[in-house]
Amino acid sequence: MLVDLADNLGLVRSLPTTQVPTHYTPNKNQANSVIDLIFTKNQDCYHTIEPTMRLTLDHAPLITTISILQEEIQCMTSGIPEDSEEENDFIKYIITNLQHIDFSNISDIPELEGKVSQLGTTLVEAWNKYAKVKNIVNQSKKWWNQECSSTLEDYRRTHDPQNWKAFKKATKKAKQTFFDERITEIATTNKHPWDLMG
Repeated sequence: MLVDLADNLGLVRSLPTTQVPTHYTPNKNQANSVIDLIFTKNQDCYHTIEPTMRLTLDHAPLITTISILQEEIQCMTSGIPEDSEEENDFIKYIITNLQHIDFSNISDIPELEGKVSQLGTTLVEAWNKYAKVKNIVNQSKKWWNQECSSTLEDYRRTHDPQNWKAFKKATKKAKQTFFDERITEIATTNKHPWDLMG
């Protein structure tokens, strides 16, 4: 009955890595049994049964690792790199276009509002023309590096669990390298730790 229901839902039973009971009865006249099961959509799912972790409970914990597909949330931002060619072009574009706006002899509020609107339009046009769209994940984590980007891109393209593992390994390595460097810097300078993290 339970297996039929799982089949109808497209689920398969996870296999335990060791064949031991999951339920430990307090009744000495009854045998321990396997009554706790895990069902999943992953065809190659395994779990461990941990009798030593049950303490005073009559059920042993079942432990598994689940690969969670990352939700595709568009976390994008835009910016212009400092001291870049884009920044120079951005400034030139604004200066050139501001020269075409006549700010002299503004005599009333509607005329002032019109000039401010023209100024705003010029700034928006310049920004849209020269700003580059960036993935905010890359920018929000100081430890993020090119290996993190490339392994994440591989995973997003394939949704292969092995690529997810490669991404997690890359981020772990990047974090460790980053914080090891910060710790070394803290130990050899008089800087406050927060100054080095920012």
